[in-house]
Formats: sequence, C-alpha cells, structure tokens
Amino acid sequence: MAAFGPAPEPADYPITCLHIAPKQEKFAEELTHRDYLGTLMGLGLERRVLGDILPCGKGAYLFCTAGMAEYIETQLHRLRHTEVTCTRADVLPPHLLPQPEDREVIVPSLRLDVLVGAVYNLSRSSADKFFLQQKVFVNGRCIENRAHTVQPGDKISVRGHGRFTAGAPLRRTKKDRLVVPVEVY
Repeated sequence: MAAFGPAPEPADYPITCLHIAPKQEKFAEELTHRDYLGTLMGLGLERRVLGDILPCGKGAYLFCTAGMAEYIETQLHRLRHTEVTCTRADVLPPHLLPQPEDREVIVPSLRLDVLVGAVYNLSRSSADKFFLQQKVFVNGRCIENRAHTVQPGDKISVRGHGRFTAGAPLRRTKKDRLVVPVEVY
C-alpha cells in the first residue's frame, strides 16, 4: 500500500546571511572581525545568535539567526567611524566559499576512528573521545561505533574540527597500509 500526498517542502533553516557594507567606500576604514563582533555585542546581542563573520574588503558577511536579522538590519548603522548599511544576502561571493584541500592519508584500515585520527593528526585514543561525546557524523547521522567502516564518498563531520570526504583507497604501501584520498573542508 502506498500513500501519495503533497510533496514535502524543503526545510527552512533559521539562519540568515547579512551583507554589511560601508555607505561611502571612499571614506571607509579597514574593519576587522573584532570591530564587527564588538559592535554587534554592543547592540546587546548574545553570542549564540551570531554565526560566522566573514570580512570581505571593506565590508563583511554575517550569519545570524533569522529572528535577529531584522533587528540587526535596523539597528546597525555605524562600525567604529564608518557608516554602514545592512542588507540580506542571497549568495556569497565564490572566493568566500570554503575550498576543499585535497590530501592523502596513510591508514591501516578504513575504520572511522583511524581515519578521523589520521585526517586531524590525532591518536586513535584521542579520536575515541569524539565518539563518546557524540561529535562524529557520517552523511549527517551520528555514529557512536568507532569500528564503523567508511565507504568511498562518505562525508564525515567532526564537531569542532571540520569535515572531510573520504575517497576510495588508491593503493597499498609496502607495509600493506592503505593510501586514502580525502577532501578536507
């Protein structure tokens, strides 16, 4: 038996990207991450409602919760001595998007704890702590089993460290270890 209903709507993420730009770029001073964060905290915002701040030239891109976006747009007028405007940004410039770093790691097996340790230069016992704290995700699912076998193309995320994509083993070394390509973000 099958049931057909309306197609599910895409998930709406409560994160908004704002572009902060000087009103007159000619008179704008170079602002740092510290300047942006200090001014936003001065507006009375809590750190938990703010995400990344990506300085770009004389402006910046700010990620914040959707509920705070309108407040920031209406209240943020000046950073240090520079008059600024805030607008919602639909897309980021390509140079601000994270570029993966292609690397090769040498591991004895495709166990998840071994691969996490090799990519982030940790011992296996140090990598095990992430599993106990439930900080390791494979393709978006939390994995607690350290012995989980990684498949080529799996996207592995470790909270606090980043994420990477594992490829198929390229070859074996003389000591019968695997050379695995990874893209680290």
